[in-house]
Amino acid sequence: MKNIVFFVTGLDSGGLENYLLRFLRYRSKSFDNITVFRKGGKAGQLQEKYLAIPNVEIHLKQISFFNPLDYLYSYQYFKKNRGDAVCDFTGNFAGLI
Repeated sequence: MKNIVFFVTGLDSGGLENYLLRFLRYRSKSFDNITVFRKGGKAGQLQEKYLAIPNVEIHLKQISFFNPLDYLYSYQYFKKNRGDAVCDFTGNFAGLI
């Protein structure tokens, strides 16, 4: 089983978001589950396009450096779902993620 998780800062129309959307459209069949963690609590312009891709799920979860509960949610998710690969596009050099 191939599970991949992407962390992005937003789902609005931007360079990285459009690139990831294009990548997932063409390569989604190579993965069993694809999870996109949006690093804020709001949806973006491209959310519906991401959800139209088979086997893609989106988690709109605030992840900040100051709230340990945010990281507890992420920890519980990874413990339950066992991602094979994590790709962090938040720009924090993977930081705590």
